[in-house]
Amino acid sequence: MSAIVYPLLEEMVFRGGIQGFLLNRPGFAKSLCGISIACLITSLLFAAAHLLRQPPLWAAAIFLPSLVFGWARERHKTLFSPIALHMSYNAGFVGIFYNG
Repeated sequence: MSAIVYPLLEEMVFRGGIQGFLLNRPGFAKSLCGISIACLITSLLFAAAHLLRQPPLWAAAIFLPSLVFGWARERHKTLFSPIALHMSYNAGFVGIFYNG
């Protein structure tokens, strides 16, 4: 679930839905240091959504990888890149912390 289903669903909602919606609004495609305002807002929402199941510091730590996922979405103009990155990230996280 953590390495396949969640990344797929989260990327479709956040990068495909929210970030895609914001990118089509005036001003949100503007870039600050290579990161669009749409990506920044989406990443803030993504980290905030993780507060529902994770402690605040863990949720905040999700912000940086989320920026990378959002950047990949805009760079490659597809959801494939952020989904693949997110799956790899989660698989590595599970492999490191839940290797029991």
